[in-house]
Amino acid sequence: MGLTREEIDDIKAAVRLEDVVALYVPSLRRVGERLVGLCPFHDDTEPSLNIWPGSQSWYCFGACRMGGDVIDFLEEAEGIGFPAV
Repeated sequence: MGLTREEIDDIKAAVRLEDVVALYVPSLRRVGERLVGLCPFHDDTEPSLNIWPGSQSWYCFGACRMGGDVIDFLEEAEGIGFPAV
């Protein structure tokens, strides 16, 4: 059984993306209003992962060209799917 849209929104509101990403990306550092670090999803030699705390979104400008919200990050990092609504 999937979660409701309200339950998903509650999870996103309760968990800060930057806190989750910091567990996977020790190189994360602040650059202005965003955070940057080495992308954990490909062999990254220069920081290409960008986190925007204000919008709770992320994007890799490197080889993988992926992005999204905290749930998308965890799905990719843990290799799991999130229950559909």
